[in-house]
Amino acid sequence: MKAMFLILPCVILLSCTNSGANDDVKEILGTDEITQSEQSRDNDLLFSSESKYSRSDLVQKLYLEALTKNEDLRVFHQKINSMDQKIQDSTALFNQYATLNEKYFSTVKTYIPIISDSVLQQKLYSIFKEFERKHNANITSQSSLLSDVYNSSNKLRDRHTILKLLTTIKQMEEYQSKKLPEKLQLENIHSDIENLIKEIEKKIDLD
Repeated sequence: MKAMFLILPCVILLSCTNSGANDDVKEILGTDEITQSEQSRDNDLLFSSESKYSRSDLVQKLYLEALTKNEDLRVFHQKINSMDQKIQDSTALFNQYATLNEKYFSTVKTYIPIISDSVLQQKLYSIFKEFERKHNANITSQSSLLSDVYNSSNKLRDRHTILKLLTTIKQMEEYQSKKLPEKLQLENIHSDIENLIKEIEKKIDLD
């Protein structure tokens, strides 16, 4: 029962933050509502393999809305998602291989100190040092290629982020030009404050 009470506030908080982001998007785009089907679509895109963003991320929400209105952009977005998955699939086998070897050599180094004979201990250190050196030399090409893959992946991620940011400029420019409030309301409240200050000053005497 206690666990239920802990879960409920989290659910409410997530709902509120997502609702707040949706309200912001509706305000910027001038839409009355985001339908349930659109919300499901947003969730699918938001939690796709490429996305690690908060549900309250306004840039991400605007970008997702842009995807619904631009077929070319949506296709390109799906290509990037597919590439992310390909990267994971293509690197998984070598990463598993490399990790298993690292575990092996790390474990070996915990065994050697157990040997009580210091001469034998040093011989084992030499044997496994050379064994590990040969292994590392044997995987040089694959390790270099893996590094190249990750560097290219980072470049792709950077450019995808730039694409998102530039995509939202048009949406924000339109909002900024159409929704900029007139100065009158601010001028009026400023005048009211100044008038009230004058009234108060008439009633106080600090001299």
